[in-house]
Amino acid sequence: GLVYYKVRNYKKALVDYTKAISLLDSFGDYYCNRGLVYFELKEYDEALKDYNKAISLDDKHVLYWQNRGNVYHDLEDY
Repeated sequence: GLVYYKVRNYKKALVDYTKAISLLDSFGDYYCNRGLVYFELKEYDEALKDYNKAISLDDKHVLYWQNRGNVYHDLEDY
């Protein structure tokens, strides 16, 4: 997923991250990374779902909170 994300092939990145989540759904980074893809696609509702799931798995991980804040910023939901 990361390789596809870096080359901006977001559709393939989504497939890979979704597959990773199906194999290990307790790893917050998979949700966070998929959230990044949704963010780039401006699918903010989906991004928020993934960031919220990541936060529920590890609420001490600053990047999850930061990325969720970026979505709210783009939505102008201060």
